[in-house]
Amino acid sequence: MKYAAIIFLILPFHIAAQDYVLQYDTLHAAQNAALSDIPALYGLRQPCSKSALSVSFVRTDFDKAPVAELGKGTGVASFDAGTYMHLGKATVTGFASYDNGKIFDMQGSETSDAALLYPYLTADEHGGDLSHERYAFGGSYSSAIDSHWLYGAELSYQAVQDYRRRDPRPKNTTGTLVAKVSGGYRLSRYDIGIAVGASKYKQTNSIIFMSELGEDKIYHTTGLGTHYNRFAGQGKTSAYNGTGVDVSLGLTPRVGGGFANVAYRHFSFRKQLTDLNNLPLAKADDNAVGLEAGWQTDAWVLKGVFSHLRRDGYENIFGDPSGQVYPQIASVKGYSRKNMYAGASALWRSIAGRRRIDLVASLGYATTVERYRDLRGIDLKSLSARLGGEYVVMAKHVAVHVAADASLREVLSSKSYGLGGDDFLSRFAGSDFLYASGRHIDLSLRPGLDYLLRGGRTAGLRLGAAYHKRGSASGMTFESSLIFSF
Repeated sequence: MKYAAIIFLILPFHIAAQDYVLQYDTLHAAQNAALSDIPALYGLRQPCSKSALSVSFVRTDFDKAPVAELGKGTGVASFDAGTYMHLGKATVTGFASYDNGKIFDMQGSETSDAALLYPYLTADEHGGDLSHERYAFGGSYSSAIDSHWLYGAELSYQAVQDYRRRDPRPKNTTGTLVAKVSGGYRLSRYDIGIAVGASKYKQTNSIIFMSELGEDKIYHTTGLGTHYNRFAGQGKTSAYNGTGVDVSLGLTPRVGGGFANVAYRHFSFRKQLTDLNNLPLAKADDNAVGLEAGWQTDAWVLKGVFSHLRRDGYENIFGDPSGQVYPQIASVKGYSRKNMYAGASALWRSIAGRRRIDLVASLGYATTVERYRDLRGIDLKSLSARLGGEYVVMAKHVAVHVAADASLREVLSSKSYGLGGDDFLSRFAGSDFLYASGRHIDLSLRPGLDYLLRGGRTAGLRLGAAYHKRGSASGMTFESSLIFSF
């Protein structure tokens, strides 16, 4: 999570740089941040205040696209500013970030946020690189009314623009607004809290052609290699409108002990063809539930998790047009997907003198059941494992970081039916199944260096390299960051 900020300059807090390095953003502390999304309990996320500025560059390249709709890789430069502050009995967080870069060789979709909006994308047969620009900002405030009652609120906004300067030329603009309010109650050893959130998502999607050689045919996909045949070649301008509601309830210890969190989220969106009189082409509904519970001490965090998501997609059926208006006569459920995950993790931390060690291990089981009517389907069962760690050692004015991580996902069983076909959407569907049913491997190494400045400030450098295997596709990620914290 990025904590950000606007308030850096008004809070000259005093804490040793060594405390920053040894206590802040450890894997153990990150576990506290992941316990819940309840703003009233954010004061338990980190042991000390911190603000940071960073500039980074990340580049990922695959030899071929693991998932056509997401491209062969990305190259993105980023600026991030963030803060996490304890102000007496209050806790304030904030963030601001800006990204600029490219998505390489994106095929089978001219729609941004393809993973969020699948299966209702806009596609053509060529695709290509997309220029990418993103900015985001937000913050939260939490405090205590008295010795028992807590409250908090959080607000964030993100905007993205993706575009291409050669045919086909999409221009996609997205906006996501998230608001959340929460309350809590402080027991003798625990804080219990509840939060209610709402979100609004919008995307405008337009495609133009400038070539004198003609235009590509536009398709509106409906899942697993299918498309809405009636409107193929039409609808170069579309809009997505989505709304979400979520509720979470959490129990968090202030020192050590058991913790638990349960969350529910509903999200729905509609796709409209705006150049066909805002024709409501399709919609999708998500219902997701997540559970986690475990035990933590100063040295250990043991946790079990469970999550389930169901997406149902509906295609609208229209009669003959009258005056450019297509009357809707029916709605048919065409697409469905169910994802389930159950897993457990263990995290160990040791701080002794001027060194810190973090180790984490996890094991998980996942299933996916995906259908398009009774014509096409995918069934997957997989097992995943992860082992990671970080070592930090401090000299007089320098802290050296070395982090490493290895993860493996092995498919236990996979089957599909109805995915065959020579058209490009069917080929992409077959390729996506090979990705989903193949072995996934990730190996990473991230060294870093912090120079300890006066007044609790640090200046740091982070480097990173990672190897990725996705079925028959393989790739590398290289990253570098400059970080100033205070």
